[in-house]
Amino acid sequence: MAKIPTPQETAIRILDIFVNHFNCRPDHVLRINNFIVVWHKKGLQWEDFVPGMEYAAEAGLVDVLEGGVSFRLTQIGFDACPSSTASQPRNAETINHNYINIGQAINSPITQGIGSTQNVTANYAPMPKDELIDFVNSFRENIADLHLSAQDERKVNAQLATIEAQLIDEPNKEILRHAFATIKNITEGAIGSLLATAAQPSVWAGIKALLSSL
Repeated sequence: MAKIPTPQETAIRILDIFVNHFNCRPDHVLRINNFIVVWHKKGLQWEDFVPGMEYAAEAGLVDVLEGGVSFRLTQIGFDACPSSTASQPRNAETINHNYINIGQAINSPITQGIGSTQNVTANYAPMPKDELIDFVNSFRENIADLHLSAQDERKVNAQLATIEAQLIDEPNKEILRHAFATIKNITEGAIGSLLATAAQPSVWAGIKALLSSL
């Protein structure tokens, strides 16, 4: 029988992504889209991200930035990663000593950041090309779930094609900004309705979080 990971176990996986996947050191920052790109590839479920990140934040392993969509690795978190090269890595039991029960984290900055529709385009920065490719591929593979009208689906596919075209050369952030804004405006309601039915929550929760963070 599959076992749902505890927030502590997920926090360890988050640290692993920081240190062993992205080679982060203390004070390095990852955005939520960085986690979206690798989360499922590591066999993780997106609904475990919030409690795991909340645990990491409460334990001082990470700092939550920018309304819950960017996260900074702390020295404590770097030392706590089992595979880090710190002189005395902390094990899971040491992290558990700092555990604070956060329940569903309804009013947490991470929950608010992931679920919010706040406009943060003033801080917009283009994603790396591999992340843009993953976004386009994930959206295309699952767009039928949204049950868009034929006209809206054509508009979304046109914007996805625009994003792809930007990958040929150095992406233009204004063009990308417009493409993402158009996709968000067309699909936001459909994605929200889909998430409310719990259909494909891991896929669309990640896409919604990314669109809300741009």
